Amino acid sequence: MKETFRSDSYAVIDRVEGNLMYLVGFDYPHKGIPHIPGVLVANRLKRNVFLWWKVPALPGIPTAFAKEFHKLSPALAYIFEYDQAYRFRLQNLFTETTKEKLLSHPMKEVLRLLRINKERDYPEVHRKFVFYFGLLIVLLLFPPIRASILRRIQTLDYSQLLPDDNDLYWMGLKVDYRYFSKKNA
Repeated sequence: MKETFRSDSYAVIDRVEGNLMYLVGFDYPHKGIPHIPGVLVANRLKRNVFLWWKVPALPGIPTAFAKEFHKLSPALAYIFEYDQAYRFRLQNLFTETTKEKLLSHPMKEVLRLLRINKERDYPEVHRKFVFYFGLLIVLLLFPPIRASILRRIQTLDYSQLLPDDNDLYWMGLKVDYRYFSKKNA
């Protein structure tokens, strides 16, 4: 019988090939080999975004943010790649929508995805999604930021946001979220 994923256990690395870690007892490799300084920066970014949100609004901030938004993309991509708790949840939500829906009615679609997340997630994790999705909705209210976000969505390969067989395997081992509306034991 294969081992199952448990957050309080340690896996033994069999081998590393490129960006994939093969773990003893698991059918699929673990994606990504986190770079510790990168993880620390990503965690600091997540914490600072939360603190920034609590700062009173200042004139000119939306315009300044729009000019600097593109610089956040690598950090956000790093979080998406290495923070599986968020990545798997987001990938699962991306299966519930399309690029076209996100482009045509972004705020409406974000709210719909947030409702789906509420049905599938634990309340304490859903509160984090409310915060980040709420931040995204507020940013979409500012035309320069909205245009920047929509340009990013327009140019991305949406299929890269969806889970592949490897991701589906690891999602199936986790019990902290109802992926694809499955009931957890």
